Amino acid sequence: MTQRFHGENLRLIRQFWSLSLSDVADRISTSRQYVHQIEVEDKFPSDATISALASTLAVLPTFFATTIKNSIKVEHGHFRKLQTTPVSVTHEVLAYCTIFELLIRKLEEYAEFPTKNIPSLHADTGEEAEVAADRCRAHWSLGINDPISSITRAAENNGVIVALFDHLSSKVDAFSLGRARPIIVRITRKESLFRQRFDIAHELGHLVMHEGMQTGDHASESLANRFASAILLPRYAFLRDFPRRGRIDWHRVFDLKLKWGVSAAAIIRRALDLGVIGEVEYRRANIHLANTGQKRVEPYDTDYSTEEPEVLRKAVTLILDGGFASSTSIAESLHLRPFVLRRLLSFTTSDQSDGQYVGDEASPANVHKLKSVDSN
Repeated sequence: MTQRFHGENLRLIRQFWSLSLSDVADRISTSRQYVHQIEVEDKFPSDATISALASTLAVLPTFFATTIKNSIKVEHGHFRKLQTTPVSVTHEVLAYCTIFELLIRKLEEYAEFPTKNIPSLHADTGEEAEVAADRCRAHWSLGINDPISSITRAAENNGVIVALFDHLSSKVDAFSLGRARPIIVRITRKESLFRQRFDIAHELGHLVMHEGMQTGDHASESLANRFASAILLPRYAFLRDFPRRGRIDWHRVFDLKLKWGVSAAAIIRRALDLGVIGEVEYRRANIHLANTGQKRVEPYDTDYSTEEPEVLRKAVTLILDGGFASSTSIAESLHLRPFVLRRLLSFTTSDQSDGQYVGDEASPANVHKLKSVDSN
């Protein structure tokens, strides 16, 4: 059946499905020890075992003979909760991202994605993060003092793939990968538009300021937060808009939330960072939010839909509806079963060529080339 067997590929797809060695062993009626020996290549599996593994893990038998280059490691990404995330969950995320990146590379053979346009602007201080955000606004033509209507679209227009991973653990927050094709992932369990926008801006901060650096410590996360605040709430526009009279005017704060698309909590933090309020007033504001139940859900959080990524949807629509490939042929070229693609892609576009589905039934119009769309 196959001349080679890469144990690391078994580990990769096992972790993709969040399965333990024992889970796999139970499913193919063997021992945990034997599966481990196959993974570390102490033993070479029989054709029957390879077939059973392939069936269990939704891949083709040839998947295990394929050389997967440059798989994603912890140091390649920016994981906000890395230090508190269980190792098994981290492995699942890395496996998921590795296979997702293989899919993106395949799609790039058929569709032209927006060109990567992420400036490298290292920052060590809050003020340098402010400058980086201002320079990004200018570089991406987002306006100096205007609200960004869709930070997701701004990211995608500049070559970032924004992905929704429905199946990952809720212990994982948004994260990003500074690869040749940058990727930002968010977990769709976070339903608030306002918090989602901050998450995307935070990850853009990592991609801009922390290229080639491992993050996740307090200093790097604080800088990414400052970048997110600054790009969503530009300094001079915020100083103009934020009320400066005695106690915090919460009605005005929520007006600003709707104008700028940023949570009230982030607005209060921005006021502190820019010296509009002091530490005492900041603590008092957070106590108010906590006592009124607004730390979890603020007013308007449930009234607005989150921003939906567009580029990946358009690419898949172009490829499938244009007849360039089917979901089955794409999956098979990656030595996967189509079910894996349906798990990776969080929408459903009908693929008439083979009856498979990978997204929403209401497909966008066919396009011949993926072009940037307005980011404001």
